[in-house]
Amino acid sequence: MPLLEVRDLGVRYGSVAAVRGVSFTCDAGEIVTLVGPNGAGKTSILNAVAGALESARLTGDVRFDDVPILGDAPERIVHRGISLVPEGRRIFTTLTVGENLRLGATPHGGSAEDMVSVLERFPILAEFRRRPAGLLSGGQQQQLALARALLARPRVLLLDEPSLGLAPQVVGDLFRAIADLRDEGIGIVLVEQHARRAMKLASRCHVMGHGTFVQGLEGSDVAEVVGAYFGGDALP
Repeated sequence: MPLLEVRDLGVRYGSVAAVRGVSFTCDAGEIVTLVGPNGAGKTSILNAVAGALESARLTGDVRFDDVPILGDAPERIVHRGISLVPEGRRIFTTLTVGENLRLGATPHGGSAEDMVSVLERFPILAEFRRRPAGLLSGGQQQQLALARALLARPRVLLLDEPSLGLAPQVVGDLFRAIADLRDEGIGIVLVEQHARRAMKLASRCHVMGHGTFVQGLEGSDVAEVVGAYFGGDALP
């Protein structure tokens, strides 16, 4: 039984079907990527799994450890072991780095040992712990958003466009951190604009179009995706 299983997921915004009949799984220690054009429904899928959408908008089934969670409150889903790092990072810019990190604490996470662990993983956050988060660079803010999610001790991470707006060198560091988390046994569902790089990390890749999956591929099949769906070398 997979750790996370999405079955025939649908998401509607009024009369518009943003996601239609999407099914996939993610297990411990693997990366599953969702790629496709803007508006294809990728963010809606992550928000549905994370409990960030009203249950009235949703159809289908999402199971974590074979327990139905679709429509549960976000805090219940975090407590179960799923954390979302949303597009745009969504940190609290007027709070300090340390205060942002403490917001990641849950009843089963956020201990002193957890804090030491994330600060060792992202040492710049330790250096700037008392600095307002809004003064961090984009890459440092992304590290903060990821560290905050890790304080909840997730078994599955949902990452929505984590490299958006970051410099190339910072993107490389970010992808190495994501690979390390996978190797430590965390399951990752990754929505990413740098599709080629994301797919090279992935166990599986799902290509989206118009709210549904148009093809599922192994992460090594980059050339097929480029030729079939993105046109030559257009894939980032």
